[in-house]
Amino acid sequence: MSNGELPGPFGLLARGSRFAWMRSPFVSLGCFLIAVAVFRLAQLPVTPTTPSGLELELPGTADGALAVLRAYDDARALGRAVSAINWDFLLIFAYSIGLATLLEWLATRDPGYRDALIGYAAWGAILAGACDLLENGSMLVMLWTYPTPSPAFVLAALFGTLVSLTKWTLLCAVVGYTSWEVAKSIGRGFFSPKPGQISMPPLQPSASGAGDERRAEPASEPAAEPATVRIGKLFEVFRAPEEESEQEKKPAEKVETT
Repeated sequence: MSNGELPGPFGLLARGSRFAWMRSPFVSLGCFLIAVAVFRLAQLPVTPTTPSGLELELPGTADGALAVLRAYDDARALGRAVSAINWDFLLIFAYSIGLATLLEWLATRDPGYRDALIGYAAWGAILAGACDLLENGSMLVMLWTYPTPSPAFVLAALFGTLVSLTKWTLLCAVVGYTSWEVAKSIGRGFFSPKPGQISMPPLQPSASGAGDERRAEPASEPAAEPATVRIGKLFEVFRAPEEESEQEKKPAEKVETT
């Protein structure tokens, strides 16, 4: 690992031989299966006034939290809300650990293409899980203190909203980055050249020394002659026979005069 990279949470634990298994892809697979199994159980109740089920996570103010809890009370869903929050603790551990181990496994799988942001993204997954735990604690405080408003209820509504916004921001960023890294890893597996496909030109020793080698260079072709030179040579070919005939006539003329 280079000096500019941040080690992931499980990379620190895996330095010892006892925890090397924590960077295995089977840990990510097991966490994914757990998250799928408890996802529906961890959903907050839905009512006509709370159609998304996330209103209790983001109440904003104490009045907003009271409105959500009254809707749950009218639908007799307060007990289901507490049960969903309890199941959500298991979902938090599953997705935070699963994302972190998946990112660190991708880094060990392709060390030559390791991104310097993988360690930060792995810590971001753990931090998102920590914010989710604080959010669940705030919702439980509101449920336990309902219907009597108290300073703890007001503080839990405000604090729960802040940590929920932080959780969703981190989680969206980490999931998007993880998807990008998985896509890059799959692309390298399909499109990277296989061993033996790249042919290198033969090497030949240079004249400077026995240990130096260089690539064989193709023989240079002679430079093309200019057009004026070619035309001049053509005229010389036609002019040569005329000059020879004149030289043959001159001795004959001299003989006749004598």
